[in-house]
Amino acid sequence: MRQRKGLQLRTPLKRYTPLAKRGKKGAEYEKELNRMRKQVRERDDDRCILCMKPYHEIHHIVPRSAGGTNDLDNLCCLCWECHHTRAHGSDAKKIQKILQAIIKIKK
Repeated sequence: MRQRKGLQLRTPLKRYTPLAKRGKKGAEYEKELNRMRKQVRERDDDRCILCMKPYHEIHHIVPRSAGGTNDLDNLCCLCWECHHTRAHGSDAKKIQKILQAIIKIKK
């Protein structure tokens, strides 16, 4: 297991909730996302599309809370640092537009 450092160390780990204990809607969402993961990873070559480091997380460009979906056009691979400091940071709107442009080019 890799060591966590810096900002990662100060950020609590999310606990995984088994699908059986989630609501029906949450379980369906998770299954749908899991089906898309392989396609997203293949498209992005298992690399962060911002810095080209190995990816750690799948990111929704338009958040689900804002009407985002699990479509291939709305998902991308990001490393931990880009996901937490850039995609969810103070310039999130700018990064969202950049991610959309990169995805459009990759089509």
